Amino acid sequence: MRKDPYRKFSRLMVSALTGHSKVAVTIAVYSVVAVLLLAYVSVQIYAGVLRQEIAMLEQQRVEAKEALNNLTGEFVLLSSRDRVVEYCENRLGMVRLDGENFEVLAVNEGAAEPAAPVALTETQDAIPSAARYTYRQTNENLGQ
Repeated sequence: MRKDPYRKFSRLMVSALTGHSKVAVTIAVYSVVAVLLLAYVSVQIYAGVLRQEIAMLEQQRVEAKEALNNLTGEFVLLSSRDRVVEYCENRLGMVRLDGENFEVLAVNEGAAEPAAPVALTETQDAIPSAARYTYRQTNENLGQ
């Protein structure tokens, strides 16, 4: 039967811990045990710190998700079609376009285009057709 190194090591540890071996071996064994215990405690402390950090980051993630949901809801509310239509009608004086009640009219269709102010030239260049068309509300009561 071959000698088992683990059995030999365990006997050495037991004899050193019980005080039946030489002083140098006993000191070495106690030092190894102390280092192992210190390493275990250090790992446990570090794991506790990491658990606290993970919990804090999870809480921040939850708060950020709630803030994102709130901002998304606010964005949807502020950009809803009804709100935009109400703003355009009440504040800007725009009229809702119904396909049957409005017709597109060309302004100055055969005439030469008037000279535009310099400030408007950039806008007209960006949207060239917007300067020549307008909407007119048709109403049967007006006799048109």
